[in-house]
Amino acid sequence: MPLLQFKAGKLRRKEGTKILQADKTKGYVEMNVEEDGLMHFSWRPRNTEVKEDDVVVFPDEVEFERVSQCNTGRVYMLKYPSSSQCLFYWMQERDSGNDEAYEELVNYHIEHQPLSEENEGDEPHDMQVDEETVPTVVSETPVTPATAAAASATDSAPPPNQASSQPQNADAIQRILRALQSAGPRNNVDLWDVLKPANVSPLLHRSLPEALQQTLPPNTESTYEGVMEVVSSPQYAQALQSFQSALNSQGGLNILAALGLPVDYTSSDGASLQLLRAIEKKVREEDVNGGENSPDGTAPRQ
Repeated sequence: MPLLQFKAGKLRRKEGTKILQADKTKGYVEMNVEEDGLMHFSWRPRNTEVKEDDVVVFPDEVEFERVSQCNTGRVYMLKYPSSSQCLFYWMQERDSGNDEAYEELVNYHIEHQPLSEENEGDEPHDMQVDEETVPTVVSETPVTPATAAAASATDSAPPPNQASSQPQNADAIQRILRALQSAGPRNNVDLWDVLKPANVSPLLHRSLPEALQQTLPPNTESTYEGVMEVVSSPQYAQALQSFQSALNSQGGLNILAALGLPVDYTSSDGASLQLLRAIEKKVREEDVNGGENSPDGTAPRQ
């Protein structure tokens, strides 16, 4: 299970030119610590486990950023500041609102690698990017109707230090809840699909609930970066898997009852799904109550 995964396609150079064109192949960008103990950034088509790009990344040697010159699509590049080498990708996630969070998570995993492992880069395409080449990329290849509008949606997102309003947090929560629809059979929800770092990040990006600060491991900073280091760790993924295994056992519903959550013993929904339904219900109730004990940890507005 990768530490980070999101849907993205590749951009390829048109033979004999510097023009980039969007490859319509559906793919995944993934990051994970492999058997060599190093952090890998990879891309593969969704219909195979074979990786076409497999780059070992080191802190301070590579970064992932949006191509600002391209205003016709959601184009990102993995670049090496010390050279002209770059790998280009275009976002295939339906919701463009998470683009910035994915960008931050890629860079976070590059700079904050588990167990202090260090990484290095591989051999991406040698090419220069200018305003004439990159915009041609997506405009020449019809990828999705939402692609053209996505760049402006990403540009309009508030900066990281901007105060978050409750509606913004509600939007982030809804993005997490929508993951329920694609998380697999209703009675066998994978908690990782819903609570993976890319989904948790928008909730914590602008404010950190006080209740969450009290549950952090010892010596963990009560900051966004501190929490993201926890939820991006292998220990977090293992804890989710262990919790899900307990919930999916015969006594799983009793665990929810012991936590004071509503339980429907007659439902075909498993305990994992009932847990997420209970969270959704609580969030909606807090919204109706005017933000009291709201998800962002702020007091209700007077």
